[in-house]
Amino acid sequence: MEVRRDLPLPVSDAALGRWQSEAAPYHAAYRLQTYVDELPEELLETYCALTNQLAVDAPTGDIEFEAEGLTPAAYRVREQKVKEQGRTMFETLAFDETGRVVAQSSLAVPADPSATVMQWGTIVHKEHRGHRLGLAVKVRNLATMQLAFPERRKITTTN
Repeated sequence: MEVRRDLPLPVSDAALGRWQSEAAPYHAAYRLQTYVDELPEELLETYCALTNQLAVDAPTGDIEFEAEGLTPAAYRVREQKVKEQGRTMFETLAFDETGRVVAQSSLAVPADPSATVMQWGTIVHKEHRGHRLGLAVKVRNLATMQLAFPERRKITTTN
């Protein structure tokens, strides 16, 4: 079953602050960083390894999935296609103490100012769950996107 959810924008600073405060005590050992449109080369290997786990780690009942096969080179091709489509991508990542990407959240903002922002992926590596990293990367990403695109009125996600 697929579920679609819409979030009216803008989300108030009070709500963002509340969510951020709720998550902060749990992920003090992690560093968060937001990137717009392009990820640095040195992050791609662990970013791809994390996102390749999405299909494997998502609840699927009795259906088994294999890990995706996204490589840094394939990621760069996808990144270029997104740019050609006129979308602005916001990626907020969480890093562990070794610098490995252990959580991510993606927002795609279409060029058309009246179009809906799309929440693409959010994943937390299974070894790093329980630190509210999913909430942390989503809130940081949302806050950053809203500052850049204050005219947007809705985010849609499906899962």
